[in-house]
Amino acid sequence: MNATEEVEIPFPDGNVTGATRVGTTVRRRTGPWTPAIHPLLRHLERVGFEAAPRVLDFDGQGREVLNYIEGETSSDPRVSFGTDEALAEVARLLLRYHDATTSFVPVLDAPWHFQVGAPTTCEVICNNDIAPWNTVVHDGQAVAFIDWDFATPGPRIWDVAHALWRFVPLYDGPDSGTVAEQSRRLRLFCDAYGLGDLAELLPTISRRQRALHDSMKAWAEAGEPAFAAMWRDGHGDMIMRDNDYLIRNWDAFAREINVIA
Repeated sequence: MNATEEVEIPFPDGNVTGATRVGTTVRRRTGPWTPAIHPLLRHLERVGFEAAPRVLDFDGQGREVLNYIEGETSSDPRVSFGTDEALAEVARLLLRYHDATTSFVPVLDAPWHFQVGAPTTCEVICNNDIAPWNTVVHDGQAVAFIDWDFATPGPRIWDVAHALWRFVPLYDGPDSGTVAEQSRRLRLFCDAYGLGDLAELLPTISRRQRALHDSMKAWAEAGEPAFAAMWRDGHGDMIMRDNDYLIRNWDAFAREINVIA
């Protein structure tokens, strides 16, 4: 390996794992959950799901070495996913991922990342952090999901709920769109994914938000540095503001997906 390839370039959004790029690879800190995650990524490679990183090795610092996926990410869902087709493309990619996990057999006794309030139903393996900042876009197309540390067994709707929150997006912001536009995009994503029964969708989004709030608090209290910093910076309060926004506009969203009680 030459000197150029050894240069480490930190990712601006690598705040949780301190991810850096080294040549054609990515280096990330590992955790107790890594023995559960690597078999999942290897399974995805075996079944031909190309939209996830490949596990290559560990480096001399004990970090995992993954292949670098060419493209860009953004924290703003409207930058790369503002069009209907781009949003639907993410939904279809998430569906393909979930379908690819149905044949996966988790490693016995390998721990997943602890999460407060996570459902116990094991329908697929949820990524649990499908969001614009973890979705690589290349030549205008969503090509991969990155950051798999929070993956756990769970129901499809749990992952869909998080993706809807982040991609529609379901919060109040200068570029978040009107409630009517959010409602329309919510339905579009569900239709593209093929989510059938929507009766539990809004309650699941609300539970998903509160679960992340409680998990982040637990991770911060357990001394995970990145989450301690995020908690101090008010991320927990931001999550609950998003939850309040969902509840305030519940009826409008419910009308769009035809689940008014």
